[in-house]
Amino acid sequence: MAIPGYLIDQIRQSNNIVEVISEHLPLKKAGSNFKALCPFHQEKTPSFIVSPQKEIFHCFGCGEGGNVFNFLMKHEKMSFVEAVERLAERAGISLPKDREGYQEEISRISQERKNLFEINRHAADFFHRCLKSPSVAQKAREYLKKRGLAEETIDKFGLGYAPESGRALLEAAVGKGYKKESLEKAGLVVFSEKRNDYYDLFFDRITFPIADVQSRIMGFGGRVLGNRLPKYLNSPETSVFNKGKALYALNLASDSILKKNQVIILEGYTDVLTCHQSGIDNSVATLGTALTSDHVLIISRYAEEAVIVYDADTAGVKAALRGLDLLVGAGIKVKVVALPQGTDPDDFLRSQGAEKFQQEVSQALSLIDYRIKLVSENCDLNSSEGKVALVEEVLPTIARIKNLVEQKEEIKKVSQLISVDEETLLLELARINRKTYEWEEVSPREELARDIQQSTSRDGILKAEKGLLQVMINYPEEIETIRVEVAPEDFVMGEISRIVKVVYELYERKEPVKPAIIMDRIYGQDLQFSSKLNQIIASLAIEENRDEFSPEVVKGLVERVKMHKSEEEYIRIGEEVASLMDRGLSVEREKIEKFQELARKLKGSRDEGLSR
Repeated sequence: MAIPGYLIDQIRQSNNIVEVISEHLPLKKAGSNFKALCPFHQEKTPSFIVSPQKEIFHCFGCGEGGNVFNFLMKHEKMSFVEAVERLAERAGISLPKDREGYQEEISRISQERKNLFEINRHAADFFHRCLKSPSVAQKAREYLKKRGLAEETIDKFGLGYAPESGRALLEAAVGKGYKKESLEKAGLVVFSEKRNDYYDLFFDRITFPIADVQSRIMGFGGRVLGNRLPKYLNSPETSVFNKGKALYALNLASDSILKKNQVIILEGYTDVLTCHQSGIDNSVATLGTALTSDHVLIISRYAEEAVIVYDADTAGVKAALRGLDLLVGAGIKVKVVALPQGTDPDDFLRSQGAEKFQQEVSQALSLIDYRIKLVSENCDLNSSEGKVALVEEVLPTIARIKNLVEQKEEIKKVSQLISVDEETLLLELARINRKTYEWEEVSPREELARDIQQSTSRDGILKAEKGLLQVMINYPEEIETIRVEVAPEDFVMGEISRIVKVVYELYERKEPVKPAIIMDRIYGQDLQFSSKLNQIIASLAIEENRDEFSPEVVKGLVERVKMHKSEEEYIRIGEEVASLMDRGLSVEREKIEKFQELARKLKGSRDEGLSR
């Protein structure tokens, strides 16, 4: 880069973050920190915290965070280079005149993204051609026919089939001149140390290309044919694909969503396909995740109303509903359709038809009414317990409503329903702590010990990874103990892995491991993801309590992260064994023994976790 790291450090250290931010908004002392109303979202209670010791800011409301450079970039809508220049001038520090390095970096990232889109398009075309071949994809074609999908729909959405050999795409792409390393970067192939070669990530799966709004292929979803796990598999995160920011079929639904001013949000690929085939073309789906703030930002650009369609039997519907409060907070009108138990939109449309489905959508309950319905099905609203349960369920959502008239009307409705005066409800509303309904806030630390023991819980491993990173950021003296046990690639969450890599590099170079420095180094290495990564760092660094991370807790975090690597290897070997047996091929004794060894190891770890 044109400006060396040491000079960026000097510029940051020469600009007190409290003084810089104070030039843009009033800060008030709050213990060792400062607080203010967040400039990046509307709020009534200050949740924007500035830490002069750590040289960072973080908003507990919207999640924004970073160092002094990031604040100017966000607040003044400027680039990193412009923020560095502004603060260098403010501190009287001269900068190198040669800026070609920055332009080269931007050009490199742009070219890399272009290459990934091109490779993904090639893969999508290859998978689609395979699906069109009866001799190659007979099972896949029979499955899609059974689901009632017409050839026109298959072509429109570019559905494909990844052959079961596990090398079909690899060989075809290499034959076209693509490098194996480029295919790996696109998340299409995986390197096997055992084979000392690459193999296809997707094999014997129906493929669903996932496109951005410009119809550029970002990644893929794959539905297995047979009983292998996982049933559904998404591309890993790349510089062009992040499932927390993607909505399936938005490129095909955007015009209809704009026209109708309404988006229908579903849970699965085939639900969307059947909806579009039935003429309900304002429908999209999340990619196996609850709604995120990035999803909400995208949706708000297209529609003022969102209708969420759930299978009433889906596990975790209440947890998923928490994400809907984000939509309410963005001023979007939210309605909920709960289909009969055991029925998903695909089943409902094929059995009841599009007209009946549209009727369900038109009669959808508001989010607040749906929450009332959930409580009333399980509690007596005339009892004190039922009244408390209802207030706790609906007030956090009502608190999100921006329009004060609408908010008051909802309070009036609840008041009449449970015979509690409006003044009492308004007082309770005022007492609500933001953290109790902020979707993206980290769960209370006391839940950590329980979560890391749940070895089958993905939430558990992600919280364990965040906990381990929080230890390293706030207590660098623990890094040596952790790094000898856990490598960056052992972390499941891509963002955490990137941050840990930078933390280790700073530690190995004997540089200070401080949040603001980590943020600068991440920007230098990963321009595309720096904003998201800075938010994670700030959220973990702004709060600390040494007592919560005793040696036993840190050891538990390390063991939990290490165990997940064994779990992944267990699943991978299990799939390989099952695949060989399906083909009538012999399985190496060493592979079976390794599988059994991992099974014993995982069982032992789980038993130990339960005994703690």
